[in-house]
Amino acid sequence: MELMPVGDRYIWYCDWCDSKNVTPWVRVEEKEVCCAACHKTFPSAAEEARPLKIGRPVSFQML
Repeated sequence: MELMPVGDRYIWYCDWCDSKNVTPWVRVEEKEVCCAACHKTFPSAAEEARPLKIGRPVSFQML
């Protein structure tokens, strides 16, 4: 599972059922996230996915 930061939310795809999930960053700060479709839980690994705070907003471009 890979968390992709988009604004104030993370988009991720469930490894179990392959459904798309959108989770607010506040929820990702917890130890695990839950798939909205199959309700399987996964470790959030928020330390790896948290955007850096360098003083200016971080933006991402979808290609």
